[in-house]
Amino acid sequence: MISRANDSPSFRLLLETTAACIREKGCKKTTLQEIMNRSGLSKGAIYHYVRSKDELFGLILKNKLESLSDSFYQTAYAKKDLHHPMEVIAASVRPFANPDDVTTPIFLYLLSQQDQVSVRSILEDVYRHSEENSIKWIELGKEAGVIPEHIDARKAVRRFITYSYGLRVRSVISPDEMEEAIADYYELMKRELTKPNT
Repeated sequence: MISRANDSPSFRLLLETTAACIREKGCKKTTLQEIMNRSGLSKGAIYHYVRSKDELFGLILKNKLESLSDSFYQTAYAKKDLHHPMEVIAASVRPFANPDDVTTPIFLYLLSQQDQVSVRSILEDVYRHSEENSIKWIELGKEAGVIPEHIDARKAVRRFITYSYGLRVRSVISPDEMEEAIADYYELMKRELTKPNT
């Protein structure tokens, strides 16, 4: 399973080197050997964090979620309303259309390998991590009184994740439409998180 992210210099170097390799060669042609050669990290240093290239790719996705979570909490605690935290979440899909962002190619690559049990496990772990983080965000909004108590956090989050996964695919097929898609995502969240009890 994917290790929890940390901020050690070797961990940062591992992620940055892997991202550079993916930008240059793509996911399929990126190898652990090349990452070792470029980073100067030993095999043992890399295997301290992951056991395979696919697991390393999953770690990059999970680390991105951690960064988003940090931004969300900083915004949520600084401003006691729903608008600003939702903007952070909606803006988090903007990089999907950025060719320098490696999370979309990684996500699509892992999906293409999902017939392997180990890769399916990585995808499930990333999904669970995303779902649990997002549920915490909604619960925080309920505690702050900006999200109604009756909102089913798990159901709402599952809709948001499904939509964001679709946005990843859409960013590859029609990247020019991403601004409109981000606005739609924001509106979906606003409707879901402010709907009256029926």
